[in-house]
Amino acid sequence: MKKAEAFFATCLKQLNSLNNRLKVSAIVFCFAFLFLFLFKPFGMDYWISDTFGKRSFILFFICFYAFIVILISQTLQHFLFKNRCYKMNHFFGFVLLELIIISVPLAYLSANEHSSFFNELVITCRLIGITLLLCYLVAMLIWIVIRTDIRHTSDALSEKSVTDAKEQISQDLFIITDESGNQRFVKEAKNLLYFSSEDNYVMIHYLEEGVCRKQLVRSTLKGVEEEALKSGCIRCHRSFIVNKTMIQSVKRFGRNYQIQLLHSTEILPVSKSYESGFISFQKVNDKKTTFS
Repeated sequence: MKKAEAFFATCLKQLNSLNNRLKVSAIVFCFAFLFLFLFKPFGMDYWISDTFGKRSFILFFICFYAFIVILISQTLQHFLFKNRCYKMNHFFGFVLLELIIISVPLAYLSANEHSSFFNELVITCRLIGITLLLCYLVAMLIWIVIRTDIRHTSDALSEKSVTDAKEQISQDLFIITDESGNQRFVKEAKNLLYFSSEDNYVMIHYLEEGVCRKQLVRSTLKGVEEEALKSGCIRCHRSFIVNKTMIQSVKRFGRNYQIQLLHSTEILPVSKSYESGFISFQKVNDKKTTFS
């Protein structure tokens, strides 16, 4: 008894929105017509042929009439239960109401001298009731499956978006952590100027509100090089790593090249060991860099 009470008290959250109700109504109509037309269940085919004739037309008419009734019923239910919990007992109550509204006109039209209105009403209610419940059941199952797939797809896309956002943030920021994982330096990668070696430390030169600033971090150039390369920097000397986007020009000075930076008067050298890779990379990837 308690299980039955719990079942009928179940809240059908899937039917909270009018849009969902209209979609369920459309699925009921499509399934009902195809199911009745293709499989001829419950003796429905004989009932239609004996009572009305012209099976295909009458079958479509009955399904369409039922669809209009269900559509109006679902719309009315939406507004009646807009701010209330729509329970299973409400659902069955309105299904019964829909059954009566659909069956009464059909029973009236099919009644004749050989079969009374009441007799036809019993037959019609039995056939329409079984079909209606089956169609609602299938429609709800189809809609739940569709919603589940959409939710899974949405969750997957959301998870991917979060992952992409984290990766983008990671790419946009240059971060140095200590051995304990604590962040010792965090700046936007686009604001980095260059890194210079200071024995067991690295001096990081960067822009902050258009002003050149620097910060000493306990590390080595080798230790920060991998992250620096990911942030758009390039090694030009054993003691320097430079942000490629901050290079204004590369000029030859004697046998070596020198780098003129944007936003800074500092001149960085390009050593022989890094010259070939640095110059070829700049010529191929940075058309704006001036060489002389």
